[in-house]
Amino acid sequence: MLQHSGVEVGIITGRNSKAVQHRAAELGIKHLFQGRQEKLATYLSLVEDLNLNPRTIAFVGDDVVDLPIMFQVGLAVAVQDAHHLVKKHAHWITPSAGGRGAARELCEMIMVAQGTYLTEINRFHVSPKGSVA
Repeated sequence: MLQHSGVEVGIITGRNSKAVQHRAAELGIKHLFQGRQEKLATYLSLVEDLNLNPRTIAFVGDDVVDLPIMFQVGLAVAVQDAHHLVKKHAHWITPSAGGRGAARELCEMIMVAQGTYLTEINRFHVSPKGSVA
């Protein structure tokens, strides 16, 4: 829904996972970078390639390797079970843990802030009165 509302989505991870690759493909995420222990270089390259303003970027982290990017973005987010330093430097901490709904919470928060949430959710669950079911 977030991508459909016009927001570019990307994943930069230090791990290599077929499950992540499959899920990203399922969701149509074009910007997937796996096996990136040095995430900052990948982030900077993506910002340049997409001509983005770092102040308009949200980034979710869970460990200290994510801090260099978190210090550069407009919205630094930590998942509930993140390392304490990541949580200390986050602008927002998700109610849920990583892998337990945190990404959805951030996506929905962004859509609510941009005024696109109801339009997107109503594409899937419209009641007879035309509002969110």
